[in-house]
Amino acid sequence: MFSLRRIVRSSIGFAFLVPAFARAQSTPGYAERVLQWTVHPGETCAQLAAALYGSEKFAYLLTRYNEIDCSHGGKLTVGQTLVVPERVTTLNSATLESLSPEVRARVGGGNWFPAAPGMPLHRNDSVNTLARARADILFADRTHVVLAEHTLVVVYDTASQSTLVQKRPTAILLEEGELQSALSALRPNGETSIAVKGGGRVDAKSKDSVLRKHDKRTTVSVFDGSARVNSGGTTVQVPALHGSSFIVAQPPTPPRPLPPAPAWQAECTRGTLLATRQGGVIVAHWASVPNAKTYRVEFAHDAQFARPIVSEEVPATITSF
Repeated sequence: MFSLRRIVRSSIGFAFLVPAFARAQSTPGYAERVLQWTVHPGETCAQLAAALYGSEKFAYLLTRYNEIDCSHGGKLTVGQTLVVPERVTTLNSATLESLSPEVRARVGGGNWFPAAPGMPLHRNDSVNTLARARADILFADRTHVVLAEHTLVVVYDTASQSTLVQKRPTAILLEEGELQSALSALRPNGETSIAVKGGGRVDAKSKDSVLRKHDKRTTVSVFDGSARVNSGGTTVQVPALHGSSFIVAQPPTPPRPLPPAPAWQAECTRGTLLATRQGGVIVAHWASVPNAKTYRVEFAHDAQFARPIVSEEVPATITSF
């Protein structure tokens, strides 16, 4: 089965039907078993931690999947539903969910080695995609970050894993290249943070946003939700279907509209494609966009594009495949 999707980037989904296997002893979608807790009047982080885990010192576990502040008494909002670990656990900062074809990693600034799907990532670990490569990183708080080719990131700061109760949003350090952030809809705040080497920070409440850093310039494209871009002591709010850019230590540009999406033409393959062992042919055509310089064509295993297969940029003279 495959699907064509028309969003601002006009990517093409190619979804395969495969069996799904849930992690043993874990709640679907999480790396562990979790519970839901509705906050009652007067409850604090310390009281809740003592009730769930036997000690107030485990209050930091309440921030793993919830954007709450457990410092200074940690008062909670009455009626708020929290997602909390069933028991005291220590999780990896992130997991390298999938990769293709050549991706390398290193532990805490050590030597580079070939990465493997499913490998754990911890603070200060690095991941680097090589030519024509892609990688999908899943953080402990269920944030997805997809790396394009020639991208180097460092696991910079994740959901609290220590006895500190001051929670910072999930963040990675983007050194060079391009990444796509796809946030979990189940996160109450729905925000992730990405630091940029040389200065700058992007805080995105978005299920689809793209950051690209090349040399000293960083561009931010927001296809869904919104993002705050901070650089040079100045912050701008970027709404959906807008973008901004900044150079190291300089203020970001004002938000400007993104180019419109190409429209699919009638000649596209539609519905279900049944192929032989020798394969099948998918055909797609799109209308040209005025002043466009390039188009990006993407294939993925899933309709959410969390598991991309290939991403190609082609000249504006090409409008079909």
